[in-house]
Amino acid sequence: AIDSFVNNLSINKIKFIKIDVDLLDFFLLRGTKQTIERFKPIFLINSHETSIKKLNHYSLDLINFMHRNDYKIFRINNKKFVEIIEFHPLYDNHKYDYFFIPDVIIDIKLKKTKY
Repeated sequence: AIDSFVNNLSINKIKFIKIDVDLLDFFLLRGTKQTIERFKPIFLINSHETSIKKLNHYSLDLINFMHRNDYKIFRINNKKFVEIIEFHPLYDNHKYDYFFIPDVIIDIKLKKTKY
């Protein structure tokens, strides 16, 4: 798990984690609880609904896990960075790179931006 890796190497700063392990995204993510709490890194996760269904998990499990950890979900759609507000497995049955950005970072960026 990522938590074990981080602890064993005494890593003291993580800003970004990319995960692209077909079928095992959700399982790998479950081993990041301490890393998420301590560092709140941005995640880029490549997920394919058809592949992970084989293990009785769905992209929605991944998204719910990240929501519970105070992350917002984005993906690039038509060359635009779009927040995923509602996930529809029947329609979103493609391979996507999902960006999971902690609310803390989004809140800081919004405060710095003048409207």
